[in-house]
Amino acid sequence: MKDLTVIMPVYNEAECIEGVARSWLGMLKSQGMSFTLLLINDGSRDGTRERLDHLAREAEISVVHKQNEGHGPTILGGYRQASKDSEWVFQVDSDDEIRASCFPALWAARIGQRYSASGRDASSLWGGGSFRAVRAGWCVYCAGREFSMSMCRSA
Repeated sequence: MKDLTVIMPVYNEAECIEGVARSWLGMLKSQGMSFTLLLINDGSRDGTRERLDHLAREAEISVVHKQNEGHGPTILGGYRQASKDSEWVFQVDSDDEIRASCFPALWAARIGQRYSASGRDASSLWGGGSFRAVRAGWCVYCAGREFSMSMCRSA
């Protein structure tokens, strides 16, 4: 089982996806963990597909091309796929709003975290999979900005 899967839904990001994905790839490699960067193309029509196919040559990058269904269903599909082989799952958008450099603080915050107070099985929220909601770094400060970020842990 891998330590982490980062789910990144992608839609019409041909201009920036290579830089964003390579930034995340480099940062994740520096963390000394086993991981997959899961790039899910939600039916892009601007050349994103070709750029993702080029990125898929990297061993740690997995690319899925699918018909456009929207952001929510794309993320849910990513959680279903990630639940099969990763202890932790993190989702970030492909527009680089949350920079890869912000992630190490959240990754460190996961240590000692427990399931949410309710301990509620969250698998129904993501259409299957074996996850429970977890509190891991609700707020992370990076470059003077506060981000609310969370990860999920396999049950």
